[in-house]
Amino acid sequence: MPRPVLEAIVAARPDLGITAVLEPGEVDAEFAGLFRRAGGTGLMVFAGSLSEAVLAAGRKPFQLADVMGAGETLRAARVPFFLYLTFGGPGETPERWRRACAISSSFARLHPVRHGFRIEPETGLHEIALARG
Repeated sequence: MPRPVLEAIVAARPDLGITAVLEPGEVDAEFAGLFRRAGGTGLMVFAGSLSEAVLAAGRKPFQLADVMGAGETLRAARVPFFLYLTFGGPGETPERWRRACAISSSFARLHPVRHGFRIEPETGLHEIALARG
């Protein structure tokens, strides 16, 4: 959710409850505070994985440190959140899956995807799918 939108909501002071979906790299302390002031009640952090290798293989525009930092920032701002993880993508192994589950159980609520991947044009996953036929 773009900051100007949140700022406009804060200025208008409507009685809203807001939820949002975002990637980890979009979260910092300023955003978290603004989100709460705008009526934010929870966030879904679209992390994809808790494995640096899987994030890199899927060509995500963020790293594991960004995911962990976003979670710490949201927790400090008392913004409820959960991680949206996908399993079985490029670079996934049973050991990486087990480690992601272990990390997430001590870190945040987890919402795993059970239905596969959506491949969108001009993304790293699209390039991987084309290269693999």
